[in-house]
Amino acid sequence: MKSLWIGAAALAATALLTGCGPRKGEDATAAAVSGGNGGSVAVATSGGEARIVSQAGASGSPDFAPDYPGGTNPSRYAAAQNGKHGGVYAFTTTDPADKVFEFYRSRAEAGGLTTQTNVETGGARIYAADGPRGNLAVTAAPQGDGKTYVQVTWSANG
Repeated sequence: MKSLWIGAAALAATALLTGCGPRKGEDATAAAVSGGNGGSVAVATSGGEARIVSQAGASGSPDFAPDYPGGTNPSRYAAAQNGKHGGVYAFTTTDPADKVFEFYRSRAEAGGLTTQTNVETGGARIYAADGPRGNLAVTAAPQGDGKTYVQVTWSANG
C-alpha cells in the first residue's frame, strides 16, 4: 500500500513538472520501479523526461541544500526534467529551529543565494532564498517532544 501511495504521489508530481502531461495527441510513456528503501517513476514525452525518485535513490542535492548533520527519519523525493532538478526532504532533529535556520541560511548565502523570506513565529522558522543557481525553502518547527520537524525544498538550475 505504501508503494502504491508513493507511486501515485510521484506520478502526480511528475504530471505537474511536465505541465500536466503531454500535449494533446502526443504519446507518453511511464515506468515505475519500487523496492528496497525507495522507488521511482519516470514519464517521457518527445519534449523530455521527468523523473521522481523517493527515499534512498533521491540524492544529488546542491551544496546550498545539504543533508542536515544528525537529522533522523529522513523522507526524501527528487525530480529532474530537461536538465533542471529539484527535491524535497523532511527530517527531525533535537536541535532548535534557530540552529537549523542558521545552518541553511549560511549554506544558501555561501551558494550565492539571496534571502527572500525570514520569518519567526511561535518558535518556528520559515526561510526562503533564491539566486541564479536555484532556490531553497526551509521550514523548521518545534514539535513539543524535544524534536524539531524540518522540511527542505530546493531546485537547481543546470
